[in-house]
Amino acid sequence: MKYSTFTFLIAHLFLILFSVGCSSRVDNLDTADVSYSSIDTSSFFSKVEKMKKSLEGKKIVKYDLILDTAYNTLPDTHLILYFTGSDCSSCIQKAIAAIEHKNMINNHLFIVPISYQSNIGNIQMSYDYPYMIYDDNSNTIRGSLQYISTPVFIKYSIKDGIQDIYVIPTFDDNGKLSDFIESLG
Repeated sequence: MKYSTFTFLIAHLFLILFSVGCSSRVDNLDTADVSYSSIDTSSFFSKVEKMKKSLEGKKIVKYDLILDTAYNTLPDTHLILYFTGSDCSSCIQKAIAAIEHKNMINNHLFIVPISYQSNIGNIQMSYDYPYMIYDDNSNTIRGSLQYISTPVFIKYSIKDGIQDIYVIPTFDDNGKLSDFIESLG
């Protein structure tokens, strides 16, 4: 009988200590600033600039395997929209809207949307995008570039490799995406 009373007291003591520890952690979470307004946008764009410099001139190995026969009809310089199934839906929506915006400005720079691990049919229906989206089911682009944030626009030349990139942020970019699209001529 004495042993079970001791076990009962120890169990209650741990329960009380655990409850106090949990409530103090909750208080700290309640006071933490986790708002998106605290994002340092200049730091984000600085990191993107470093990524761009490291990728300039780099070629995507086996790029032709993703596009199959369409590769042979591509102009040398074109724009790739690369995104994944884990990208935020509002970012993909921004990218699709940017394609429409670019098409309203000019039609001379061909855009190739490529996705990795996405439900392409669902994306086409959700964003009313009736054109081809290519599937990078072998993760060719990430494998070739080692690392690239997504979703991203890549200005690409078959002869010269990557010329420019624009990573679509999760926050309001104050028109930088539109500026990028318009700068493509």
